[in-house]
Amino acid sequence: MYSLAIPPCGVTGVSGSNVGDMFIWMPKEHLYVLVYLVTVMHSMQAGYMDKAQKYTDKALMQIEKLKSTFIQPAGRGARVYWFVTC
Repeated sequence: MYSLAIPPCGVTGVSGSNVGDMFIWMPKEHLYVLVYLVTVMHSMQAGYMDKAQKYTDKALMQIEKLKSTFIQPAGRGARVYWFVTC
């Protein structure tokens, strides 16, 4: 169900025995949006505006799908995924 690992900010080396513990795993559905948006940026830079528009529409549809299925958990223990650049 989870597919992409993003290292936490400020992590430069691995000192533990389990490298998987050093990553925050993103759900596959969130990864789709990320890939669509990277494709949009690449297509725009290459001048393929039709392809950029196509993948923009796909990204927006995926975001709407995520919004419709997301249930806001109550309490402080809720996990929120943010795309953050370090």
